[in-house]
Amino acid sequence: MAGNNSYSLYHFPYSSGLFGGQGVSPHHIFGLFPLLTSRDLGRLLKVRDSRLIVPPFQMEKYGQVYVNPQEMVIDFRKLAVGFYSIIVVHNFQVEDRNPNLRECPVGIFFARHVGGRREEPETHPIECRTIEIIADINTKTGELFYP
Repeated sequence: MAGNNSYSLYHFPYSSGLFGGQGVSPHHIFGLFPLLTSRDLGRLLKVRDSRLIVPPFQMEKYGQVYVNPQEMVIDFRKLAVGFYSIIVVHNFQVEDRNPNLRECPVGIFFARHVGGRREEPETHPIECRTIEIIADINTKTGELFYP
């Protein structure tokens, strides 16, 4: 990942998975970022020079508010060329000291489509849970598709 944020990028070469979002959420951030649906968020994604730009956002699901407090810039050139789903995931790797247990940190997982099936984030050792699929991407062309 690039930029001046505290996120780091994890690449799992054995699974071709890519995971971005290793930042710690500041306390009391509810309401500071737009509350978006997965459809809205997918349409706000940008691709620039083989990098996916994910804006700050909040997403509500399962009685929780999932928060990305900073812009994420994820370089997808590390992935094998192919078709991937871009999935918002609950990021359990972050040591979240926020006392508001309703607010949860998120990450972005690139799930590769192989043999007509999509990889699932929960099957990889990254401690996350699927929240929403927000778009699909062709990593060869950088073209985004929306569910």
